[in-house]
Amino acid sequence: MADFSDPLIADMLPLTWDAFFMGFSHLTPIQKKTIPIIFEGNNALIASPTATGKTEAVCSPLLEMLLNTQIPGSSWSILYICPTRALVNDLYERLIGPINHISLNISPILLMKRTGQHKTSFKNQNSIIITTPESFDSLLCKGSVIASEIKSRARRKEKNYPFSHILNNVSAVVLDEIHLLYGTSRGEQVKWNLERLSRLKEYFFSLDKPEPISRNFYLIGLSATISEEEGISRTFFRNNCDIISVENGREIYDVSIRGDYSNTEKRVLDYLLNNSDEQKAIIFCNSRNRVEELLSTLKTSLSQINYSVRGHYSSLKKEENERTEKLIKFNKRMVVIATSTLEFGIDIGDIDIIILDKPPSDVSSFLQRIGRGNRRNTITRIMTCPDSPLDEIIFQALLYSAIHGYLGSGKVSRNFGVAVQQVLSYICQKNDEKRTVKNVSSFINTCNNEINPVVLLQHLSDNHVLRKEGSYIRIGSDFVGICNKGILHITMNISGGSEVINEKGKIIATNIGDVHSKYLYLGGKKWEILKKEGSRIHVKKNQLSAVEAAYASFTGGSAIDFSGQAEAVRYYLGFSDYEWPVMIIGDKSYLFHFGGEAFTLFFSLILGLSSGYSRYYVNNMYIQTDDNYSGVIPLLRNCRTDKVRNYLSENIDSYQYSLGLSSENRYYRYLPDELKVEEICARIQLKEWIEYSEKINLIKIDDPEIIKNLKIIAKIGQTTLNEN
Repeated sequence: MADFSDPLIADMLPLTWDAFFMGFSHLTPIQKKTIPIIFEGNNALIASPTATGKTEAVCSPLLEMLLNTQIPGSSWSILYICPTRALVNDLYERLIGPINHISLNISPILLMKRTGQHKTSFKNQNSIIITTPESFDSLLCKGSVIASEIKSRARRKEKNYPFSHILNNVSAVVLDEIHLLYGTSRGEQVKWNLERLSRLKEYFFSLDKPEPISRNFYLIGLSATISEEEGISRTFFRNNCDIISVENGREIYDVSIRGDYSNTEKRVLDYLLNNSDEQKAIIFCNSRNRVEELLSTLKTSLSQINYSVRGHYSSLKKEENERTEKLIKFNKRMVVIATSTLEFGIDIGDIDIIILDKPPSDVSSFLQRIGRGNRRNTITRIMTCPDSPLDEIIFQALLYSAIHGYLGSGKVSRNFGVAVQQVLSYICQKNDEKRTVKNVSSFINTCNNEINPVVLLQHLSDNHVLRKEGSYIRIGSDFVGICNKGILHITMNISGGSEVINEKGKIIATNIGDVHSKYLYLGGKKWEILKKEGSRIHVKKNQLSAVEAAYASFTGGSAIDFSGQAEAVRYYLGFSDYEWPVMIIGDKSYLFHFGGEAFTLFFSLILGLSSGYSRYYVNNMYIQTDDNYSGVIPLLRNCRTDKVRNYLSENIDSYQYSLGLSSENRYYRYLPDELKVEEICARIQLKEWIEYSEKINLIKIDDPEIIKNLKIIAKIGQTTLNEN
């Protein structure tokens, strides 16, 4: 592809250049690559580090094209889908300036937020709709109703009004942070919704008197890190997109001291005490509980050196998290302790150092977290805080993989339960709440050809999820009224737990587990529990230092798969995908598979079939056996797929619980058993591991450094990384 200079690209954007780029000295590499490709009318999957201007690279050419090609009397919209409400809010703030500039000088554009908490009213004008996957689903269902309300308010006759559905004028869809959607139930929901949007537009375009709308829409995906380009391209774009990427140009500088396993609290305090410059820091943790622990220990000690300390995680109310985001943007001496909620593209200004309390789950998460640091600088300063030699190896492996561009194999999942949700939502989209069996079957086949529509629809009908009426399908008796409930559009299970309410009657946190103490430590503060009413805990502040408070516990939250750590370690140690290093120490053999949780589940399944549990121990990194290791490979290679499937059919409950399938997708339990087994097989990667087993190459190691590292991984002896 030819290189385009800044002046040449500026000439492409006479209507939008000033709005988006006037305040910048030059375009970024990803902007130079992306803008010309979007001008060619192509779908695009764009991968570029945080703070490189991806949003501007997409919005400026899309708006330029839509403004230039607009049909008189028509209007268009861009649907911008973000995985979190926080990103919706952040994107709105970033776009409001450029959109106001264009609206004042070129043509009015309505910038809208549509989430469960924000519902900007639709108008008959060009618009950008920033929303979430769930609200996208809701808009598809309620779009014709909203359009009718607009017509009524405008006192127009239907034949003269350009809307029959609020989304029939969508000309472009942008999927932000697409890697967070891929392989999840919410991503599968978006995939099916894109098909529904295509069908919606095709229907209105095919009418005898078509409305002034475009037949198709552009599709753009954005991410800072993508480990599964092919999978994402296949899932969302049906392999019809240009893939555009640039390398991470920032240097990563690790201030950690090798061999230091002191706790995170001590390291943070020492670093800030020994650094004369004012610092803004984020400490990333892998759990909400750990955030609370660090808040309780660091808040007092850091306040003594004039540092503000706050927490940020999903159970805190959005107002509290938004306040934290604003404070860290402008406060020069501040530490925020967060879970993955701050991994994403929210603009929180320059962060001087990123501190990692424990190794994140994979290389992508590692890059997302450290990408929050020094967004406008060429150096990213990080501090890793291993509490053991094993943690240190994992941190080094993640850093090495990130520097060398290795992201691992990515996620594998079918998310069949989404099919149930989508069939219900697709039926609810019709005003009469019914569709033909043929239409629904075609919809299922297009979105997932692994599902037999006849089997699924019959099963759902037998179990009162649906109701058949001749050649039509309606909502079944167990779901009467679902079309008017927001719960329809949510694929994930909603976490239980309690709400915590302060003395002013405001909810300060949700998803809180059982509390058995008079005092509670939550959000960096001590609270006295006044009373409990059902799922509500009423509290008031109590900051007395002598009071012993219990840490809050939390409900919900998806289990984290740390398989990416194992893959990174294999890459760091220099082994290929099929090489298994072997060590024999005394009467024990160690085979290092580095296959992560998926292989651990697969091997445990094989052991269950062979009654071999007593002879083997397996985890995410290695297999340990008390006898000769030569029996491991035949055990794997003699595995038969049909035998495994039969075993799973008899033990569905056990494996779906182990994999958290019911908790991840609220509709999974309505699937027929054969699809549940397919979902389990996909999550375990049964087919892939059976094929993989034929290529395993066992190798003995004589390199002393690698042997030392393998011993640490297997926790053999007291070997440490810094011994001579």
